Amino acid sequence: MSYMNASLAEFREAKMGIPFEEAILANTKFQGADISSGMICRGWNLIWNTVMPDGTIVKGPQWGNGRDSS
Repeated sequence: MSYMNASLAEFREAKMGIPFEEAILANTKFQGADISSGMICRGWNLIWNTVMPDGTIVKGPQWGNGRDSS
């Protein structure tokens, strides 16, 4: 799922065990998904108005912090 454009996508309640990198996650919803915020905010992913699994919103724009999952 690397290099995807998931703008306006909804991953609600999805089980996502594979990390992705260099993805566009603008206005993307992960609320209730089985993935950590650390896995979303990594790998140079673009995070912008993104709903995290716990329901918080990362306003952004921000780039994921390289290739680690912290």
